[in-house]
Amino acid sequence: MNALIIGLFLPVFSLSAATVRVEGEFTGSEMPAEFLESQYDSIYRLILPGKNPDTATITAIFYSEKRRGDNFRLPEWGGGGCLGKDTIVVRVDPNPFLNQDFFRISVHELVHCILERAYPGIAIPRWMHEGLAMMLSGEVSVDEHLVVSKAIVTHSLLPLDAIDSVNLFPRVRADLAYAQSHLALAFLVKTYSMGSLVEILQATRSNGNIWAGIDTVIGLSQKEFETLYRSYLTERYRLVFLVADTYLFWLALALFAIVGILLSVLRRRTKLARMMREEKEEEEEEEEKEKQE
Repeated sequence: MNALIIGLFLPVFSLSAATVRVEGEFTGSEMPAEFLESQYDSIYRLILPGKNPDTATITAIFYSEKRRGDNFRLPEWGGGGCLGKDTIVVRVDPNPFLNQDFFRISVHELVHCILERAYPGIAIPRWMHEGLAMMLSGEVSVDEHLVVSKAIVTHSLLPLDAIDSVNLFPRVRADLAYAQSHLALAFLVKTYSMGSLVEILQATRSNGNIWAGIDTVIGLSQKEFETLYRSYLTERYRLVFLVADTYLFWLALALFAIVGILLSVLRRRTKLARMMREEKEEEEEEEEKEKQE
């Protein structure tokens, strides 16, 4: 697993985690509240070191689409959601973004709650929210590399600020938004460390703007950050779709074969035409000699 991915089952630092109350169609034996509580405690201390976690109860509601409550509505592609800082909802029958699994989606939504509790009142942009939630829940997928690679080739990468409207996106565009969010955080942490990310969040708490926080901590303006981040994506993922997409791979292989055959035929025809021309020239020379004699 990528070293940047924190993943599931983070070590438990203490027993002072929030209480998680599990409700709905996913039984306690399948998704123990203790598991989410231990993840909550570890992630909270990672995001805001040196502070005791907020121990207010979190309600985790698991439901199927047929039995969805009236108090929340997810996008058609959504696997879960965070309602404020005290409630997460997770579908038990989803086809979620980038085909992620159920346990990771549960931790993903928990990260959103933790961010709201650790940094209340801060306008953390959606790309950072989603990117951090994906990174800390261990959501890794070849699909995201393929999605980003296609966007690079078709010049359709999203500006990071546009991801704030992801809930209104159709499925394909939402997949791209989540993939870019995850890789933007991967770029930030790989290049500047997890500690720098925490410093950025704390700086944002002081000045109220995430881009000002990024400029303060790592010395990059929004434009500079996005330029470096896009270069990072382009360098690593530009040609991934040619290898990862089986259809495109075989199509390209077939095209190469066809081009090879056509070139071979053309070469043979050119060679035959040259031979016939040379033979005709020799015959004409012979005829000319016979006339002279």
